[in-house]
Amino acid sequence: SLAFVFADGQFHSEAARRFVLGGDAGPLGRPLSLLTFLLDGSGWPNDVAALLYTNSLLHVLNASLLAGMLFALGRNLRWSAPRAAWVAVASCALWALSPLLASASLMPIQRMTLLSSTFMLAGMWGYLSARLSLERAPLHAILLMGLAIGLGGVLGVFSKEQAALLPGFILLLELLLLPSPAFKHATSQIPRLWLAFRWLALGLPMLLILGYLVKNALNHEAIYAMRPFGMFDRLASELLILWDYVRLSLLPRPAAISPFHDGVRLASFSETLPWLALAAWLALAGLAIGLRRRFPWLAFALAWFWVAHVLESTVLPLELYFEHRNYLAFVGMWFALVAVLADWGARTKRLAAVGAGLVLYLAVLAYSLWQITTLYGNPRLAAELWAIEFPQSERAAQFLAQAYFLENDLPTALRVLDKAAEQSQMPNGLRLQSFQLACGIGHEDVAQLEQRIQRVRKSLPDEENLQALPATLDQLRHILQEQDCKGVLTPELFSQIADDALKNPRFVSDKRNLANVEIIIAAVYMDQKKLEPTLEHLDRALANRPDLDTLELALGLMNSGGLFEEGLQLIDRHSQGLVSTPLRKAYDENALHKLREGQLAIIQAEKSGKTP
Repeated sequence: SLAFVFADGQFHSEAARRFVLGGDAGPLGRPLSLLTFLLDGSGWPNDVAALLYTNSLLHVLNASLLAGMLFALGRNLRWSAPRAAWVAVASCALWALSPLLASASLMPIQRMTLLSSTFMLAGMWGYLSARLSLERAPLHAILLMGLAIGLGGVLGVFSKEQAALLPGFILLLELLLLPSPAFKHATSQIPRLWLAFRWLALGLPMLLILGYLVKNALNHEAIYAMRPFGMFDRLASELLILWDYVRLSLLPRPAAISPFHDGVRLASFSETLPWLALAAWLALAGLAIGLRRRFPWLAFALAWFWVAHVLESTVLPLELYFEHRNYLAFVGMWFALVAVLADWGARTKRLAAVGAGLVLYLAVLAYSLWQITTLYGNPRLAAELWAIEFPQSERAAQFLAQAYFLENDLPTALRVLDKAAEQSQMPNGLRLQSFQLACGIGHEDVAQLEQRIQRVRKSLPDEENLQALPATLDQLRHILQEQDCKGVLTPELFSQIADDALKNPRFVSDKRNLANVEIIIAAVYMDQKKLEPTLEHLDRALANRPDLDTLELALGLMNSGGLFEEGLQLIDRHSQGLVSTPLRKAYDENALHKLREGQLAIIQAEKSGKTP
């Protein structure tokens, strides 16, 4: 946790190393994004102003990179420098002021989206700048283009995996917009080299991504086990959601733009709307294909948008709706729109009118963006508005309840959670939180508190959405530790709640959930100073998800109880298959080696009669 890095006002280097290398938000760990949090995260979690300031600077940097990239694109299209600059700046302004992108800068965790986009934009700019010399110095240009793709892609994916799409964006430019190079003074091998480069550097990565998506689609029943929806329902929903992104990008409504879209309605192919949405997308695609030679801009804007969403809005079992997924998705649309307007204005000699219209539209976008940023800056007002605008959002209700909690208006906070639970189709997370809050308020009698927890227990084994359960159980553990629930919450009841959750097949299909619950149960026993059950549950956690931090905790407890040989056996039993990322693998292996060597030294010291 970032809080451990700056605990007690000090910078802890070992905690920082583990924080950077221990990310689990994606398969690569996103260490570059986590590294940047060390620059401005000393106030986390109470003060996020520095984090948001850095995010805003990154957005400004990205706007500058985008302007440079689009200018280089215009020059590759053989536009004059003034026209290329005009189109690049106008397109960049429309993108930078888009209200739909606000959450990427106003949510600290979206640093990952911003930073990966930085490397993607830099990679595209580098590629397009090098391509300007492709005809006169092909070998040198191809080398620099490959370097731009490699550096931008590698640095990008270690910020967030979406940067794997960098070759796909460039491939679209090559296929739909950029003119084929004329190698006038080149040998006969240069055209072959150019063709091989395009397919190896651009085509092959996209084929690998498509293969990855097909593999996940074929295994969809297993990978969707934790989700309250299946792959086909997700696809049906995304067909509608993608249209909603387009609507909010072109005609933003500030109240509809927020962090809370978890209550978005799940669609199904048994309904009419998804088929209508699909038909509209196909009709647009057909029109784009039919006009691709005389009017390539529609095909370019559509293809860019779809490529941007191919990872996060198709078959992977992610949440349905997030605004930040559009951070680069509308670059193609804005560039195409401005290019068409600029061409029309030049032909009809109405460039001044085009410029005035764009300025007016930019003013509308800027005003909407100001409203959104102002709302984010007033959390109390935002909580009220978002709870009204998104009544099905569990997170919006939690955010509003938290606002009342911070004002010490606990009864109102409890009413918000209870009302949201009544309206929710998956209410157990909210019910557990309301039970937690009711314990703290203390105005309900024992019978009411017992009734609350029995409602939760009754439906826990069948609940479809328990992703927040480990965090809620951890909060209940603190209540148990403080004995702040009129004796209703006992260690036995806590264990029963945990056991009910572990009977839920959807919940236990994720080994991380199993491990987290076992760790929390172990913490309950540790609070009671019961070593044997604590170690038993930590061992179960390690069996489900071997983790270095959990192993070190269990080993320290064993050594405190004099179980030195057992500690060595624990290391040997769980040293294989540690959950790790590529960059952390070497660190974990070295840490394991040190743990084992240290444990052997302790055992040797104990046998020789020395104090371990």
